[in-house]
Amino acid sequence: MKAPVLKQIERITTGFSQDTLAPEEEANMLLVLDEISFFNRSCPKVVASAHKTCVSGVMKTATAGELAPATVHVRTIDLGGKEHRLPVKGLTAELACCRENSTIECQMRWEGHGNYALQYQPATRGKHQLHIRINRKSIKGSPYTVMARRSLQSLGKPVNIIRNIKNPYGIATNSRGEIIVVERGASCVSIFTPEGQKIRSFGKEGTARGQFVRPWGIAVVEDDSLVVADHALHRIQKFTSYGSLIASIGTQGSNPMQFQSPIGVTYNHKTGKLYVLECSSHRVQILNRDLTFSSTFGSQGSGNERLQNPYDIATDSDGNVYITNNSSHCVKVFTPEGKFLHRFGSQGNGVGQFNSPTGIAIDCRNIVYIVDYGNCRVSLFTTQGQFLKSFGSRGSAEGQFNGSYGITVCSDGSILVTDSGNNRIQIL
Repeated sequence: MKAPVLKQIERITTGFSQDTLAPEEEANMLLVLDEISFFNRSCPKVVASAHKTCVSGVMKTATAGELAPATVHVRTIDLGGKEHRLPVKGLTAELACCRENSTIECQMRWEGHGNYALQYQPATRGKHQLHIRINRKSIKGSPYTVMARRSLQSLGKPVNIIRNIKNPYGIATNSRGEIIVVERGASCVSIFTPEGQKIRSFGKEGTARGQFVRPWGIAVVEDDSLVVADHALHRIQKFTSYGSLIASIGTQGSNPMQFQSPIGVTYNHKTGKLYVLECSSHRVQILNRDLTFSSTFGSQGSGNERLQNPYDIATDSDGNVYITNNSSHCVKVFTPEGKFLHRFGSQGNGVGQFNSPTGIAIDCRNIVYIVDYGNCRVSLFTTQGQFLKSFGSRGSAEGQFNGSYGITVCSDGSILVTDSGNNRIQIL
């Protein structure tokens, strides 16, 4: 099969001076023939191999409007298979925005030793594809998916509002970007597309398995399964992403696997355990993947390791646990096992203060988002409690809040807040 191809190449290239062939032409020949090369052996050339060229440092997430770095490691080989570290022609990179169907050329700079410094800058939030090619041939692994997040400076301005939701409380998103919200006023869970179109609802008022009386917090766990805490029935229930009941666990009480008004629930991706926050017993129960008991921490009081009317719970990338304390107007931080680390916040309406904080969420950058219920705003902090910014005020206009409880962060950096008093979800 290869002999006729090589004879045809020989016929086409007869009379060509190998010294005048540009490297990219030779690279094209190499790539088209799947690394079967045809050279004048008296003048071996160096060519670039697309499928042996790689990239390091490409971030899965970037910030819209900000430059992100990466390094392209070009592998160049000669006829004898010897590797060189030389610059090549025909190396290009472009960033394609999937949402707007547009592309921008990326910056590349030769740094020597076979390496190019690459910089790419998403203009808008959302999914992007980073294409890196040698002579229009994609290198190994290209295209790379990059999710561009909104910058902190742009947060706070509503980009969409989902209306006519009956008293929304807990909120989460799954791997498909769908929005899952607890409609406490309708005793159900509703699922929306990322754009806010309703897909389905499940559950109804009642005490039977799969039903709710006062559903509150919600968490997405492995395989996009859902865990819902029912404040009034003192139990948690696990469902498939389509709403089929998997398990219903708990009765009222203070023993392990009993609950006193469970209100917040979160899945710790670092440890693979489920954390259930109980408002009335001021404690956290830690459950294994199979929903069996693991351990517990917390009790009522004002000491560092004690909780006062805890409202919501979240974990950071290290697995540390953050709990909003509604009555003591602060956030307390614990290890995954429940050992106290530090706290931040105090009562008031000043910078970095709270008035009955409720919902909490932490994004992949370890930025902490707090719903400041009494001050009708959302405040942002580092994991060490350093204040970053806040936005919002009391009212029903866009960007205002009236009785907000739940909060979560989308993969593109947008914030979802359940604006319960206004029966809506604001995407900011």
